Formats: sequence, C-alpha cells, structure tokens
Amino acid sequence: MRYFYLLLFFVLVASLSAQTNHAVGVSSNVFTPDNLTIAVGDTVTWTNNGGFHNVNGSTATYPSNPAGFDNGNAASNAWTYDFVFTQPGTYDYQCDPHAGFGMVAQIVVEAATAADTLLITEIMYNPPEGGTDSLEFIEVSNPSTAAVNMTGWTVSQGVVLEFPLYILAPGEFLILAGNEAAFRNVFDYTGDVFEWTSGGLSNGGETIALSNSSGTVIVAVEFDDRAPWPEGTDGQGASLVFCDITADITDAANWQAASNVTGVVIDDKALLADPGALSDCGLD
Repeated sequence: MRYFYLLLFFVLVASLSAQTNHAVGVSSNVFTPDNLTIAVGDTVTWTNNGGFHNVNGSTATYPSNPAGFDNGNAASNAWTYDFVFTQPGTYDYQCDPHAGFGMVAQIVVEAATAADTLLITEIMYNPPEGGTDSLEFIEVSNPSTAAVNMTGWTVSQGVVLEFPLYILAPGEFLILAGNEAAFRNVFDYTGDVFEWTSGGLSNGGETIALSNSSGTVIVAVEFDDRAPWPEGTDGQGASLVFCDITADITDAANWQAASNVTGVVIDDKALLADPGALSDCGLD
C-alpha cells in the first residue's frame, strides 16, 4: 500500500504540472514579480538572471506557509527552480543573503472552486444481479479546467468512504465502487477507482453527497427509483446518467437511463452503462 501511495503522489505531481506555469525572475535583489496569485496545481519557476541568490520559503523560516519550498543555499550560477503548489493558502519566501535588503515575495494559491467543478455524473444503484450488488458504482467527474484536491473528502450519505491523498485532474473521472475488483473486471476499466468501506446504494433511492475535509457538502444529488426519475435503472440493467453538465444536477429531468451497450448480459438483462465518459443522452 505504501508503494501505491508513493506512485499516486508522482502521478498527481505529473498531472498537476500540466497546469499553468508562472515565471519569476531573480536578479538585482528583487523577485519579479514579487506578488503572484496562482491556482492549486500551478507551477512556479524561478530563474536566476544574475547575482548570489536563492529561494527560501521553508516552514522553518515561514511557519505559516501551508507547505515549505526552497532550493537550498544561495548560488551565483544561472540556476532555475520549480515548485508545484498543491495546497491553497498564502506563501511567503525570501532570498537569504538579501532578505534584509527587501528581497522578499509572496504567492497566493487559490483553491479550485469545487462546487463549480465537480459533478456526480453516473449512478448504478441497482445492477441486474442477484444477491450482493457487486457492480454498484458512482461516477464523479471534473469537467472544469482546474484540478480539485479531494484529500480527506468523504462520502457519508449513501455509502461510507474517506479519500486518501487524491487530486482529480481536469477532464478526468473517478469511480466509487462497492467492489473494485468486480467493477474493473466487468467493465474492463483501467481508470481510477476507490472502493467504499461500507454501506451500499439504496434500491429505492437516496441522497449521495460528497463533503470536503471540513465537512462542507460540495456536491449532492437525491435520486429515486420512481417518476420523474427515468425507468430502466432499478434492476433492469441501466445506470442513471447525467445528460448535460451545464444543467441542474438535482433535477430528475436532466437524468436518463444509460443506453451505452457494454456487451455484458446478467440474468438475461443487458448491462447498459458508460463509466469513465460523459453521456450526452442523444442531445447532440
């Protein structure tokens, strides 16, 4: 498990590095610019254009920084230094030899507005299988251009799950599943999947809610197995799919029964679902 999280860390850093890169010049006892506002997942690159300088934003020097960063001792060679900011907040830093001359700067990292970015876009609440519903799943998507840090988030209504270190990159999908192995096997799915720790989706409908690490509900939807919610999703083989990401997620009229044929038949019922992709429901 330790190796899994280490690998996940490097994958997250790689995905975040695809975000905006900001350049800061280092010369003449100043950082240019010396005030910068960026988004979570952005990279800042410092370039020494002349002089004996360094970048020191360590928590030893600035304890209030959300995370520390520095490139070591000052040097006069033409160095560059990159840092990916994965935590929101205000970061102060300095050049050690010239801090007394005013060579200090600040970076404000703004969090992605998760409420405007994340969506629940597919729900398989009653798969067409007898006994244990091993194929229950919830699809979470990030159709925005901003990465969303979901570390410490929870699903506490419907099923129980607390997220480990995880950042959902722009345009990507995350599957929450009752049985990860069964889900991957049946859907031949290679994307990100988290298995919930307990609970299950109600066949009669309920509320599914994702809350951030502070307990604030970020996105929620209350589905039902009765009209006005679509037919065909309550054990007949189809999942619920959200049709228009610009529409109201809480309105049943914006959901349909999935029509994507998986090629899997369970108990004489065709399994219809589209995990890992947005469903346009024939709106094009």
